[in-house]
Amino acid sequence: MVIDFLVLCHADDRTALHVGASLRRRHGEGSVRVVSSDEVELAPRWAHRLEGGVTTTRLQLSDGTRLDSGRLGVVFNRLLTPRAPHFQAAGREDHGYAVMELYALWLSWLEGLPCPVMNAPSVWGLGTQRRSHGEWLARAAEAGLAGTGYRFTTDARRFGVRGQTPHRRVVDVMGGVHFEPVAGPSVGRRPCVYFESLGPERSRILVAGRRCVGPLGERFEESLMRLRVISGLDLFEVELCRRIGAGGPEWRLVAVDPFPRFEDSTSVAACVEMLETASRQVRS
Repeated sequence: MVIDFLVLCHADDRTALHVGASLRRRHGEGSVRVVSSDEVELAPRWAHRLEGGVTTTRLQLSDGTRLDSGRLGVVFNRLLTPRAPHFQAAGREDHGYAVMELYALWLSWLEGLPCPVMNAPSVWGLGTQRRSHGEWLARAAEAGLAGTGYRFTTDARRFGVRGQTPHRRVVDVMGGVHFEPVAGPSVGRRPCVYFESLGPERSRILVAGRRCVGPLGERFEESLMRLRVISGLDLFEVELCRRIGAGGPEWRLVAVDPFPRFEDSTSVAACVEMLETASRQVRS
């Protein structure tokens, strides 16, 4: 049986679950399969072969569902990293080794799929891209987006710039990235990012395929489409801030989130449209 839409995600990924539910309503239960990372890890049977430059994978889940690499329409990839539950009782080094071996298997599987994979794995991650803030700003500048001026230090007690605000970079367990302001006296001897003076007005834009969802989406559509091509990401979110003071672009890029979370109907609909567009292109 061909699975038109395969959603791969972690069990607590509500964004993927909402997208999967919307696809089921539009295409029927038989066309959509939402598979959790736990189901993939605990699958009783794998057959993964690399022969003559072609990768084929046949994966049978515990409920009997078969994921054949040649019988998938479109894959919505939200996998981050395996947890290797089989080796939880093992020592730290053995468990880490098992995680990396599973990671390599998942990477080879997703890389070898002949169907469209949104977001495709890369050297920066499976279903996300763990690039540095500086690298995201460089990629954004290449796409035509002005970045927020910043300085980074490993010891905030020895560094300070008048008119710049200290922030700390936060990467959550799902791969999302954001910056939180911190009070000067409590910064301490630890890594810190100082941003140029930013106003209170901020705006977020979700990029889903060729759609830009947000109040400023149309205004920055051309640059965001270039960033999509440069980064290789099909789904990401950017945060912009209106700059204080004269000179330079009015809106500056603050951060790129390569693993956005959302549950609102507009964003879910844009993501579903992205997957349906990829499906139509395969059929044509």
